[in-house]
Amino acid sequence: MNSLDAELIRNIRREFGKRPVDTTRLDIQVTNGRVSLGGMLCRLRDQPTIALEEELAKIEKVFMRHPLVKSYTSAVRIMKDEDNKEHEDTRGRIRNH
Repeated sequence: MNSLDAELIRNIRREFGKRPVDTTRLDIQVTNGRVSLGGMLCRLRDQPTIALEEELAKIEKVFMRHPLVKSYTSAVRIMKDEDNKEHEDTRGRIRNH
C-alpha cells in the first residue's frame, strides 16, 4: 500500500469516527485512490435511534470530496436491530473452539 492510500484510509476512518456508528465489522480497502467499503455497519449500543443509512451517506459525501479519491464502491450491509440481537451475545467474548 502506498502512502497516499494509507492517508486516505486514515481520513476515511476519521470520518467514521466522528459519527455514532460501530465500524468494527466494516472493511475499508484503498488501492491507488479507489475506495471500496464492505462488511457491516452497526449502531452503537447507546445510539438506538441513529439512521445508519443517513450516517453512511453523510460520511460518503465527505470523503468523496477528498482529492485522492478516484472512485468508490460500496458493499456495506446495514445491520438491522434484529440482526444485532443475534450477534449481541458473542460480541467482545473469547470463544474456545
